[in-house]
Amino acid sequence: MSGIQFGVASDIGRRRKKNEDCSLIKKLPPAPAGPQALFAVADGIGGHTAGDVASKMACDRLSVLFDRLTHPQASAPSPGVLRRSMVRAFFAIDERIGRMASSDGQYAHMGTTLTALVLTADRGVIAHVGDSRIYRLRGGRLEQLTVDHTFVQDLISYGDLTPEQAAAHPFRNMLTGAVGTQEPLETVFAETFFLHSGDRFLLCTDGLYDMIEDERMTAIMGQWGSPQRIASALVEAANDRGGKDNVTVVVVSM
Repeated sequence: MSGIQFGVASDIGRRRKKNEDCSLIKKLPPAPAGPQALFAVADGIGGHTAGDVASKMACDRLSVLFDRLTHPQASAPSPGVLRRSMVRAFFAIDERIGRMASSDGQYAHMGTTLTALVLTADRGVIAHVGDSRIYRLRGGRLEQLTVDHTFVQDLISYGDLTPEQAAAHPFRNMLTGAVGTQEPLETVFAETFFLHSGDRFLLCTDGLYDMIEDERMTAIMGQWGSPQRIASALVEAANDRGGKDNVTVVVVSM
């Protein structure tokens, strides 16, 4: 983990007037146990007021809570404790954004997706709400590790829709879960898994995967080069295909 590398790229896109995405990267000194790095992306909800404020608040607050969790005087949490701590952090962030949205009319109903990856010496921990995503490239195969909180994903889970049909569904971007929005957060997707040498991770907002197919993402993620070069190439590919939305990507290599 001491040799972890990362890159980040973000663009407003071809058809947007404001970038409502936010990203967060925190890397700690190498340690035999406990968290060593945090990566996150957030996408302010389109069509709602102050989406950019909500996404930045989410990232800023997650950074503060992560600092408390990794304070030098704090004992290193086990992977299970770390996962539960991240879930509690998400609920705390939801409450804070919801309070601000309720108390100030200019921020009414603001909300955001929030997707985070914490890396320890041998484990990865995911916490996630919304439709931003985390992918893992392992052995040449790109796998989506998060589950979208969307209307069409629910239909897929119920067997009423195929993934191919969902990709063209008019309500494919309708969220069923978000941080903030004055609606209490009901659930946080959270998982813990073992890391393998050579794993490469992609955190992204929907402005990426809505524009380019999985095969193209896999090809770019598998390229030789620095994570920063790969991140930039992914954003460029999304814009080349139309860039209908803000796009933010974080690429992490081990």
